Amino acid sequence: MARIYQNALGIQQRTFGMTYVRTWPNHRFDLSAMGYETRTPSSRYDWPCQNRPEAVLFQYTLAGQGFLQVGKTEQPIHAGQAMLIPMPSDVRYYVGQESKWEFVWMMLSGDGVIAMNNQLVSQLGMRLTLPLHSPPVQQCVDLYRRLMNRKKSDSRLDEYAINQLIHHWCLSLRQLTLEPVTSIPQEVAMVQQWMADQMQDSQLRVESLAEAAGYSRFHFSRIFRDAVGVSPYQYLMQLRMRKALELLTTSDIPIKQIANEVGFEEVTWFTTTFKKHIGQTPGGVRKEQRNMGWSEAVRL
Repeated sequence: MARIYQNALGIQQRTFGMTYVRTWPNHRFDLSAMGYETRTPSSRYDWPCQNRPEAVLFQYTLAGQGFLQVGKTEQPIHAGQAMLIPMPSDVRYYVGQESKWEFVWMMLSGDGVIAMNNQLVSQLGMRLTLPLHSPPVQQCVDLYRRLMNRKKSDSRLDEYAINQLIHHWCLSLRQLTLEPVTSIPQEVAMVQQWMADQMQDSQLRVESLAEAAGYSRFHFSRIFRDAVGVSPYQYLMQLRMRKALELLTTSDIPIKQIANEVGFEEVTWFTTTFKKHIGQTPGGVRKEQRNMGWSEAVRL
């Protein structure tokens, strides 16, 4: 008999398994399963990952606590933290003996998801801290609500649409590595704003930024890195890549024009830099965006 808990999202807890009709061969961003659950110490919730099929688990904690064991190292997973687990791997996750664990999760597959996850885990690790209102969490919750609220007579959901939603989710999660650090000195904040306003200027140089802040290049670079966590040049590239990603996924502006708008005179250098930061070429991001339209059919 199912047990009912007062839950953080205020909606029914269920799990969904996805069965694809496979009318479309390009499945790089698949949703295999999804759920919203509360597990207690008595529920025997314990998942070793060594022998599981190739996939990626995203699991976000809404309340309570669980545990993530990587090799022999155990880490608690608190509310506001997510796990990003590649499978198969020497990983185990489980509910503890003293607290319930309330979470929403997605099991994902496809080479696009796998590549994104490998890059993120290498940079951020398997345990992430994310606010409930952050885009990756909100997109995950919104997708769960969509599955919950579909009409009973609608036994199918659009497989292109699901792939598009997962692709957008991957891009929003990928942007975590491009986010700047907050709470910084006033002079650094001033330069950050100037960078944002002038990012289209291909001649923008660290020397001119240092001069605007009233420092030598060496001293400016040091205080900027101490405050923000990256060099002024790296931060400027992050700004440009975030803006480029936004324009690629929300507009039909030609890639050459996007390159110019984010400070690149040569589209080849823009493409090389974009792929280094995002993991895909600008054309690849846009092609997937256009190919993932609305059509037939994912059966639940």
